[in-house]
Amino acid sequence: MNRAGFLNKAKDIVCHDREGQYGRPEDSFGIIAELWTAYLGSDTIDVTPQDVACMMALLKVARIRNSVKHHEDSWVDAIGYMACGGEIDAFAEEYNKAVAVEDYDHDFELVRDGDGKITGLRDLNSGVLVPIEKVGGNHDTD
Repeated sequence: MNRAGFLNKAKDIVCHDREGQYGRPEDSFGIIAELWTAYLGSDTIDVTPQDVACMMALLKVARIRNSVKHHEDSWVDAIGYMACGGEIDAFAEEYNKAVAVEDYDHDFELVRDGDGKITGLRDLNSGVLVPIEKVGGNHDTD
């Protein structure tokens, strides 16, 4: 398979198959980060979703390095993990702002624009949309 084939296969898996199975990467990687942080048991180490993406890609690199026969799937998976990590990092500020709402006690979903940027939160109970600039309470326009 050529490089375009690897990229296309990773795109299909990351943008369709895996998201359908496991949900959005920023959500599942966030849960993994919390579990890894708890497992490490240290107050000085705070694993991030971006760390999860990098470490999962490194797992694939180790498998490639240690394999007698290199498996196409390991290459594709490593590409996919890095793409997810890049996206999470690109939108980290908006995502962190949205999920760090201390006084928001309802179930919510992130609302995104066509480019994937988080634009607000939608209360799943009432359906009310809260624009991202209104989230948190530290803004002039509360």
